Amino acid sequence: MTTQNMAKVKVVFSMSGSPSISKTYTIAGQFTPTVETDIAAAATDTMTGIAFAKEKLAALFLLCDLSDCVVTFTNTDGPTTISLKAGVPYLWVSQAGSTNPLENAVVTMTVQNNGAQNVSTPFHARFVLMA
Repeated sequence: MTTQNMAKVKVVFSMSGSPSISKTYTIAGQFTPTVETDIAAAATDTMTGIAFAKEKLAALFLLCDLSDCVVTFTNTDGPTTISLKAGVPYLWVSQAGSTNPLENAVVTMTVQNNGAQNVSTPFHARFVLMA
């Protein structure tokens, strides 16, 4: 008997004086290693060991805690970049119906700290890939 991995992605929107709205997506898939690292001060690229086929991506979560960052996913056809504001998460879930943000398969992922302050920033990434 094979056990299937399940990921739950919960999105909550809450405003003062209004009831919160939430939606949970449950995705069956395999999980890549998460990325938890500090990105050194301004203009430094940090390469991560992430690689996968575009078609396998089911969910993506990115967050730079203290500084604006640029995340670049590269492959032989060119890069796809996602700009992050400090403390603002980027979330994509295939079940939500929007287009996959990646143009091609991912060979490498680099993160650049674009913060105005000369300080490192914690970076977090989570990926859910279809089996």
